[in-house]
Amino acid sequence: MVPLILTAFALASIGAGAVLAALIGLPRSFSFPLTRSATVFARRFAVAVALAGLGLGVVQRAMYTDWVHLFWLAQVPLVALFLVSGILLATTWRDDTAGLAARMPSAASNPARRWRSGAWTFLALDAALAFMPLVLTIALPEDRPGPRDLGRPAQRLADLALWGFGGPLPECLAPITEPEIQRGVGHLPREVTVPMGALLIGAWLWIAFCALACTGRALPSLRARRAFFLWAPFVFLLAVQCVGPVSLGWFDPRFFAPVGALDSGIWTSYPTVLSSFGPVLAVALACALAMAALTGGLRRRVEIPSTSETSGLGRRADRG
Repeated sequence: MVPLILTAFALASIGAGAVLAALIGLPRSFSFPLTRSATVFARRFAVAVALAGLGLGVVQRAMYTDWVHLFWLAQVPLVALFLVSGILLATTWRDDTAGLAARMPSAASNPARRWRSGAWTFLALDAALAFMPLVLTIALPEDRPGPRDLGRPAQRLADLALWGFGGPLPECLAPITEPEIQRGVGHLPREVTVPMGALLIGAWLWIAFCALACTGRALPSLRARRAFFLWAPFVFLLAVQCVGPVSLGWFDPRFFAPVGALDSGIWTSYPTVLSSFGPVLAVALACALAMAALTGGLRRRVEIPSTSETSGLGRRADRG
């Protein structure tokens, strides 16, 4: 009963994320400017989704040791976080944030406002959820581990990542049965499957976030960028699910479906997906470095115009 309740609560976050995306995106993206209250609420909701996933993961691991539910309690909040990341996309770039800040009542009283790109908020929450299964596996080990669970998930994950760059086959992938010998690799033990799956999904979502941020940045109109940023995460995940239950090499659309993920290459130990673990993490790291260069680092000062300039800047930004 406990895992069913926790899973139902976690699955509800996806629906809540979709509703929030619609409520904020539909009325505001085309005709109305973003308001400070909507921005603050959406940011807090994104943080609440991540904290709920982290809290439920700890409760589930402490009360009921089940690998599938631990995976879901990382995967589902990750997907929900991405669904509500439109407001974080809309505040990724300094120019877009400056236009939003010009409408804030506190602009006059704070002429040199500190700005933090929404990309770093998303990355921090995404990384926390992605690393949660690994941390819990180490901090709260199995009472009765399986015959292939050695209690060294971090070391085995490192070996798996190195294998993707041409390193030796990890011992956790050594083929045992006849079908495994024929395909050349075995199946991962659960203490590696679950942390690897959460990290892989988190890395792909961060890569997608960066791709959407750069794509939207190319749009010349502020209004078009705002609409794109608010709706892009929802449309992206919907389009991915429309691809169908097929593996596209490194990328498997079933990564982001709670039930379908159990048929993806993560749980079936599909060799192409397993070998992509290290390279995908490397691409995610490269995206972080690129975003740091493009946004000017983690923190940067943005000069907020004075009160007399505020209304004019807001009108010009909308027309842009």
